[in-house]
Formats: sequence, structure tokens, C-alpha cells
Amino acid sequence: MNNLKVRAKKMTTKKNKLWPILAFFIPVALMMLIYVCIGILPTGEKTVLTIDLNTQYIAFFSYLREMLTGDRGFFYSFSKTLGGDMAGLNAYYLMSPFNLLLLLFSTEQLPIAVEIITLLKIGLCGLAFYLCITKNKTWHGLIFSTSYALMAYNIVYQQNIMWLDSVILLPLLVLGIQRIIKERTPFLYLFSLFGCIVTNYYLGFMICIFSALFFLYQYLCCTEKQNKNIAVLFQYGASSILGGGLGMYVILPALKSLQGGKAVFDISMLTMSKVFPLRDFLSKIFIGSFDYGQIVTGQPHRYIPLPNIYCGMIVLVFAGIFFLNKKIQIQKRLGMFFLLTILLASFYLKGLNMIWHGFNEPTWFPFRFSFLFSFLLIYAGWHGYCAAEKVSIRYNFVSQVMIYIFLLICVFLTWNRPYDFLMPQKYLVSICIATTGGIIFLLYLKTQKQSLFLMLLLLGCTELFINGHLSLSVFNYADYGDYVAQVQEAEPAINYIKQHDNDFFRMEKTFGRKECDPMLLNYKGLSHYSSCEKNHIKYFMGQLGFRNNGNWAYYNRGSTYAADSLLAVKYLCSETELGYPYELQETIGKVKIYKNPYALPFGFMADDSVLDVSIDNPHKFQLQNELWNSMENSIGKDLFFPEKLSDIQLINMEKSQDSPYTYNKIDPDHLGSVVYTFTAQTDNPVFAWFGTETMKAAKIYVNGKLLGKYFDPHYYDILRLGNFKKGENVKIEIFPLTNSLSLTDAWVYYQDMNVTKDYFRLLSQEGLKLEVASDDFLSGVVNNISGKNLLFLTIPFDNGWKIFVDGKETSAKSAMGVFMSVEIPEGKHQITLKFEAPGLKQGILISSICGVTILIWVFLHRTKKRMKNK
Repeated sequence: MNNLKVRAKKMTTKKNKLWPILAFFIPVALMMLIYVCIGILPTGEKTVLTIDLNTQYIAFFSYLREMLTGDRGFFYSFSKTLGGDMAGLNAYYLMSPFNLLLLLFSTEQLPIAVEIITLLKIGLCGLAFYLCITKNKTWHGLIFSTSYALMAYNIVYQQNIMWLDSVILLPLLVLGIQRIIKERTPFLYLFSLFGCIVTNYYLGFMICIFSALFFLYQYLCCTEKQNKNIAVLFQYGASSILGGGLGMYVILPALKSLQGGKAVFDISMLTMSKVFPLRDFLSKIFIGSFDYGQIVTGQPHRYIPLPNIYCGMIVLVFAGIFFLNKKIQIQKRLGMFFLLTILLASFYLKGLNMIWHGFNEPTWFPFRFSFLFSFLLIYAGWHGYCAAEKVSIRYNFVSQVMIYIFLLICVFLTWNRPYDFLMPQKYLVSICIATTGGIIFLLYLKTQKQSLFLMLLLLGCTELFINGHLSLSVFNYADYGDYVAQVQEAEPAINYIKQHDNDFFRMEKTFGRKECDPMLLNYKGLSHYSSCEKNHIKYFMGQLGFRNNGNWAYYNRGSTYAADSLLAVKYLCSETELGYPYELQETIGKVKIYKNPYALPFGFMADDSVLDVSIDNPHKFQLQNELWNSMENSIGKDLFFPEKLSDIQLINMEKSQDSPYTYNKIDPDHLGSVVYTFTAQTDNPVFAWFGTETMKAAKIYVNGKLLGKYFDPHYYDILRLGNFKKGENVKIEIFPLTNSLSLTDAWVYYQDMNVTKDYFRLLSQEGLKLEVASDDFLSGVVNNISGKNLLFLTIPFDNGWKIFVDGKETSAKSAMGVFMSVEIPEGKHQITLKFEAPGLKQGILISSICGVTILIWVFLHRTKKRMKNK
């Protein structure tokens, strides 16, 4: 008999160990099955790269690999447009410990690495929730843990992979709050809060708010008087402060870094206006209640954004049982209702919504805290399930009928709403699954057959799979073969340049994968796209003739040769031929490597005029003349001169009567064009810029040769028309891709290369000759022979840079409103630049103090526990 008991105990122990493993692997298996069905690796050709994961994060991950191997700087990067601090970018995108796995993969294999990390995070969401809700390791919790792992938030927003760490840690944080109240043990909560803040400060901020609300809920609902005292409040408050303080080494530098970025607080936006019609919220509880338009914000579209709160129809039934079960204390039910109502109000009212988002309105991906609502529903569903056995089957049946009536009311209220995802089939499947699940559960209550609960688990997995498949099918995923081809096309040329030139310079390319290619391919470039980029840098790039759409600056087809020279662009990779003055160095595959013989160094002596020159001149060629004149006053000549355009010629186009700048097609079924012609005055390279009031895409041809798109989100920059012989007739044709074209200005200028050489000769002879150079440390010699007293650096002004002249720290001055400059006396001098992330030292100090305090607290806690056990 004793042997049988021992065996039974061992079998129970083994099963108890199995359930957490399944809590991890069931969501992973379902997610992999979804990937297989929509054609994602390993069985398909697609990757998980889509939207920002495709345009931004994959490049950041590539750069992180370089940082971890010591090739690039942690706190500053010259792969970020003109150069920029990395504290904000690191804190928002790259602090997940899972990113260490990237070291095992090459740049070409990064999409595979991202998919593996995504699957790991999805699985850990399930495991964390399972550990949060189950004390006795029952397998019945698998329905709820799987629902949490595959809720709509994790499905739809999974490409924002850096957010998933907070979703993993949330259940552990909640479990930590419970331990503070019941066991006076604060450390699980403390370190979970620290993890949320450090891995992504943005969602960490949201979880801090939620933590306070959930603690109040648990504290007020606690029935044991011994657990409702000052000691509990102290432990929660102290552990919250210490958890946040422990992460200050990340947070303080990030806060400093984000100043001047696109996130700007405007108190006038904190209104109580409605974000969406309230009844539309009910549509998001059903299977497949997602459409791509739901994540688009910040631009005109036909969708009203709604939060992604779906977490399973079966879970929803159990959540309903929670609120209707009389055996659950009324204060718990009312408290949970109050929490859900706060979150609903935060979705519904713009001001509250902005508070959750750090007092800023998100661009795309709205309601980024909606996972908190889903968590509460699933959490309530679990407790509703646990309490169901405490009432009669008849009571449960009546409760379910009330829930189904509620679901039918939701169908009625949302039936004719203008959303593509609202389809009769989805309503029907949702109601059928809810009803079937309820019936199976009633039968289980009656018979206690575990096979019935297994059926319920399978039904829950089936509905989560269906929802995941329907939701992810609307995304456009990058093809793995295309990604590899794009990397392999550019990487050899970039490596060739690095191997043959050890100087410190910028390079770029006129073909590209995405805006963050300098980080993806590890070179110092002029393109970047992230939420952390400074607005004034993007503005400067746009003023200089490069593409700036407000969110990112992009080298694209470039600007003028003078702009390349000013910004130290020494090499240019292109799939097409570039004219004089660029010199062909090598051809690797389709890529031609050109050298710019007039690229200025990163620093050189300049006149004081650079301190006062404005970059606000809207005329891009006149502005470049002003910038070059400000650097070297002695030449007194312009670089750019206008070509003499003939009168505009309209072919199948006519000027609109409503606007002097709009041209409409006469016959929409035939091609129309706006034509400019000029006779080249010199042999110098010619450039053009066309102004517009409204971006309407067009194609531009020069002498019958296609130059590409224009007035396009990616293609709106200074055009390099080419090199022409003096006296040659040049014809520019602009073909609208729609039935109209907005055209305000036509600036066609040539760049005088003789004047360019004069500027280059004078400025480069007093250039900073770097002896040691990295992202965050530059040291070299400059010889001031002309008597100018200003060293001009084409490095963005940043308080993090410390500049030393002959070992003595010297204050930097802002030049051109963007760059740094420093006063240098006549003669030869040693110049050293060191970058120290602002706020880092203070953050480390605060984190160290908190860390020591936590260690002392742990020691005292354990000592007290040992004494109590004795």
C-alpha cells in the first residue's frame, strides 16, 4: 500500500512538472502552425518582418550585434543620420536579454533569429501566466495561459517584439503583488518591475500605472486583517521605488536622449473627447476582429482605431461567470469591474489614452496598453472557472444564458458598423465556440470527466489558432530570399571600401533596402528611421535636399555633390553610372563603387559666419550657397547657378481654375506631362528641385531617360539630372501618375566645379587629421594656418560630447543650428572628442544606491525568516 502511495505521489509530481512545460510549448506550437499556414519560415518563403520590424528593428538588431562584439559604440553612432546618441534607442528597442541570441546569427540570418525570439517570447507569456494563476500546478490553467500568450495584442503587435518582454513580466509582477500582501515578500514584484522598466521603459511606464491600480484592488479586496496594515503598504511603496531606481542607469540617459525627438507633449491634447463610438468597442471581443487599418493612426484613413482586446470566446464566458458567481466576494467583482472600467475609459477618452502613452499620441499601433485589459479578462476568467464548482450546475447554466444574451446584444449593436472585419461568418463562429465551450464545461461539472476538459482545451486552442491566422493573414511579410539578396548585394561593396580605406568617413548608396541600412550593414551613413531621432537633424537633411518625411531622413538618390562633400561622404555605391566628379573605384556584381575626391574631413577650420548662418531658407540651392560662403568667406563665390528655363509646356494638361499650382489632365485616358527645357550653360553637373503643395506621385524623364519617381513618400529630393555639354538642349518631362499634378516651383541649377575645388582646397588644407577614431572617441591634429579661430565639425551638437584642445576641455558652440564648433587658436593643436551619455553617471549612482539597499533588504529578510523558522 505504501509503495502505491509513493508511486502515485511520484506520478503526480511528474505531471505537475509537465503542465508548466506545456504552458510554454502549446502557444509556441500554435504560433508555428499559424506561421506555416501563412507561408512563413521554415516551410514558406516569407519572414516575420513586417511594418516597423522590417523597416527599423531588424537593422537595430544588426547594429546590436556589432555593439556586442565591440565594433560599434554603445552610446553614440555615426550610422544614425549625421550621428546621434544611442541611449534612447537602446532603451526602447534593444534592452531585451533575448537579443543576446542574435550573436549566434549572421546579418543574412537575422529574420530567422527574430522568428525564434518571437516564438520564445510567446511561449514565455503562456508560462508566466500559468505560474501566476496556478498554485497546485493543475493542467486546467492551460486554457487561460494559452489565451494570454495568443491574445489579439500578442498576435497583432508581435512585430513590436520589444514590447513582449513586458507582457511576459506582467503576470509575474501581479504574482509579486500578491506575495507582498499575503507573504510580505517583495522581491518578485521588485525585480519584475525592474525588468519591465529596463527592457522597455515605454510599456514599463504603463505597467507602473497598472501596478498601482492592481495593488489597490488586491489590498482592498483582501479579507485577512493581518494583511491590511502599514507594513504591506510600506513594502509595496519601497519595492516600487527601489525597482524603478534600480533601472535609472537606463532611464535617465534615455530621458536625456529623447529630448528633441518626435515625442512632444502638448497639454491642449489632454481633452476628454471621444476616440471611438462606445458600441464599436464591443466588436473587438469576437474572433478575427482585426483589420490592417486598425493599426494606422496619425494619417487620414477610413478606420476608427479600436483596441485589440480579443482573448478567446471561452475565456470570455468564464469572465462572465466570474462577475455572475455569487460565491465570489462582491468587493472582488466590483473591484475587477472598476479596473476594467478604468481601462475602457482610458481607451475611450483621448486625454486618458494619452496619459497611458506617456502624454503623447502614438503614431500607428494605437492603444498599446490594451494587453492590460486582456490580462484582467483572462485573470477574471480563471477565477470564474475556479468558483464555478462552488455553485450548482443550474446556477452555472443560468449564468451562461445571461452571457449568451450579452453576446447577442453585442452582435446586434455592432452588426452594421463600417468595419471590414465584421463578417457574419465570424459572428457565427464566435457564438458557436462560446456556446459549445459552455456546454462542454457544464457536462464536465456534472461528470468530472477529464476528457471533457481536454475537449475544452482543444476547442480553445482551435479558436485561438483561427483568430491568429485571420489576423496575421492581412499583413505583408518580407520575402526571405529578397532580404538575403538585398544584403548580399550591398554588403560586399561596403566591406571592400572598409578594407581599402581605413580613414574615418561617411559613405552612402543610391539604392537601398530600407531607411536604416547604415545600421543594418554597419556603415557610417546619412539615413535613419526611429522614434528617437532628433527633429532638427531631420529638418536639416530635408533643407539640404535629402528626403525628410518627418519620421525619417533618407539619403535615397542623394542631393547635390556639394552636400555630399560638406557631410564627408567619401564613397558612394550605385547601380547606375555617376558622372563627374565621382571616380569609379570598383564594380562588384551590380554595384559600382565611386569615390568623391572632394569629400571634406569631419572637421576643418571655418569662418565665424557658420555660427550665425540660418538653415531656414526654403530655396535649397540658395541655402547651399549660403552655407558654403559661411564656411569660407575669402572666396566670395556661389557654387550653384540657375539654368534658364524656357516657358512651361503642357501636353494633355491644363492649369486648374481653382489653383494656380495645379495641372489637370485634359483626357484622363491618355498620358499627360509638364515639360521644361533649357540649354546647358556649362559642362557642370545639373540638379533640380520641384516644389509642390500636394504630394501626387509622378515620374520624371530627362532627354527621354527615366530618372525615377517624384512627389512620392520616398522619392522627393534634389534630383541629379546629369552632366551635359555646354550648349546641349535638355528636356525635363514630368508625367503625373494620377489625373493631376501640383507644381509650385521649378529650380534647375548647375554646380560650378571650379568653385567647388577652390572651397575644397582651402577648407581641407586645415582639416582635422584623425589618428584615433571610433563612434564615441575621436582624436587628431589640426593645423590652423589661416588665422581662423573656429574648428567646424560636421557632427551634430550634443551636450554629451566633451571636446579637449591640447588636453584642456573647451566648450562647444552650435554651428549652422545643427553642428558643433570649437574655438582654436592659430597653430598646431591636438583635438580630442569623447562622448559621455548625459545622465549615465547619475543613473549609475542611483541604481548602485538602490542595488545596495536591495541587497541589505534581502539579507535582513532572510535573517528574519531564519529566526522565525527557529
